[in-house]
Amino acid sequence: MENPLRINQKCVSIDSPEATIHIQIIDLGQQYYIWCSSLGSGCSNLHLGVNHPRDPSSSSVASLLPAPASSACESMARRLALRVGKPVLCSIQLPANSPMLQAIAEKHILKELTSMGSATIQS
Repeated sequence: MENPLRINQKCVSIDSPEATIHIQIIDLGQQYYIWCSSLGSGCSNLHLGVNHPRDPSSSSVASLLPAPASSACESMARRLALRVGKPVLCSIQLPANSPMLQAIAEKHILKELTSMGSATIQS
């Protein structure tokens, strides 16, 4: 019997003017796991963004591993779930005072999801 679970993974590093951003994306079929950091390895927060079943233009976020100053991770989980139309588990370790770095990371995450062919990005 064939195993229906296919895991597609992508790891990239992006050099930005502020820092090097490391991204790992795992497509688990029905959901994505995204880890992003410029502060070294580790998982200090974990948020799950899920679209509302009756209203695809809104999403909810659950803090599975809350951390102080993890609002960037919460916001990114919400936006990514809306854009890709699937649940997204996010662990984001980026400086809280660097919205430009967060924007660069999110842009590259969406670009990598598209290049993996596993996501249909909604505007």
